[in-house]
Amino acid sequence: MSITIGSHTFRTVEYGDKYDLLNVRNGDPESDADSDATPGGDAINFSGDWQVASLEILSPRYRLQHDGELVLTFPDERVVLRADQLVEVLGVAA
Repeated sequence: MSITIGSHTFRTVEYGDKYDLLNVRNGDPESDADSDATPGGDAINFSGDWQVASLEILSPRYRLQHDGELVLTFPDERVVLRADQLVEVLGVAA
């Protein structure tokens, strides 16, 4: 399964409901060169050429239920997702 978030498409999508953690990535995690925290508290990882390689989204289901949206911040854009956009990824409606 792949997912597009804003202008970024990720080929690997993994959601763990035990910890409410969503990982989206392109390529091998070993190739990540650097990481940073986003303003929303998520972790964004960069490849050696400073392209977005992966994103670790903390508590996506909780945030959707509590806030009604999921705000993700990349270096080049801010993306707002609604629950209906993540039903397939999270497994059930948030």
